[in-house]
Amino acid sequence: MTEMAVVGNSEFVMGFQLIGIKKVFEGESSVQLKACFQDAMRDTAVGIIVTNDKALEKLDASFRRNVENSITPVTVVLSTNAGAQDNLRDMIKKAIGIDLWNK
Repeated sequence: MTEMAVVGNSEFVMGFQLIGIKKVFEGESSVQLKACFQDAMRDTAVGIIVTNDKALEKLDASFRRNVENSITPVTVVLSTNAGAQDNLRDMIKKAIGIDLWNK
């Protein structure tokens, strides 16, 4: 069974910890966040990485593309940006192979 992991700063990961997510990778700086993503992506039990747009913005462009384009595990980016819904839709479609928004 695959697990969900969360990567981000302390404020972002706290809510996920409160609902019982055990795999939490916490970092503030770009160096710490890169290490967190590397650890989460190396963990073979992790199937989905949840993060936010603020964490991704701190990564260098090349590594950020690797995270965003990863298939196993797939990365789901939560954002307050209105255009982020399309990104979330694409990520879910890539992860499970079904377009949940298709009517």
